[in-house]
Amino acid sequence: MIFFNWENNYETGFELIDKQHKDYIIIVDQLQNSIVSHNKELFNKYSVEFLTHIHDHFVTENDLMIKHNYHGYFSHKAEHDRFYEKTKNNLANLYDKSTIEINLFFEVTYRWFRNHLDINDRKLARFLIDNNLS
Repeated sequence: MIFFNWENNYETGFELIDKQHKDYIIIVDQLQNSIVSHNKELFNKYSVEFLTHIHDHFVTENDLMIKHNYHGYFSHKAEHDRFYEKTKNNLANLYDKSTIEINLFFEVTYRWFRNHLDINDRKLARFLIDNNLS
């Protein structure tokens, strides 16, 4: 199973986004640990926390994009919406899935984070920083 660890190369340079990304990784790690330790109660707790965090983070980014007329808003938001719905659906029965399916969920979650960070969040952060926006 892939366990998330924060790496400095994940930083976008925009403090609020970076803080939320660090929290994302911490929550994913807690979620993974709850499965490894076979603790369904913790899994349920961290599933809710993970979905709440994703939702709140996406609202933060979406609000920043709207507030500052970011040109990539619609495609960036569409990615957020797709990931949130897919994650919510996949988390629903994840605890009872096979090890292969669980590993796949976390692999997809990790890859989505890295791709979204590299393709979209860095552009947004650069736009905000270059224009002295917050």
